[in-house]
Amino acid sequence: MINLDRDWENRPVKCTLKPEEHQRLLEVFEQQALERRREAEAAEQTLISVALALKAGAR
Repeated sequence: MINLDRDWENRPVKCTLKPEEHQRLLEVFEQQALERRREAEAAEQTLISVALALKAGAR
C-alpha cells in the first residue's frame, strides 16, 4: 500500500537555487534570526524590569 504522506516526505528535493542565491538566502535567514534573538532579549529585559517593579511595589 502506498503511504502518500511518507512518500511525500521522503522524496528527493532538488535545489534550483544558484550558489549566490543560496548564499544570499542564508544571509537573510541569519539576519532574521539575529533580529528575532535581539527582540527576545529585549522582551526578556522588559519582563525582568516589570517583575522587579512589581516586587518593589509589593513591599
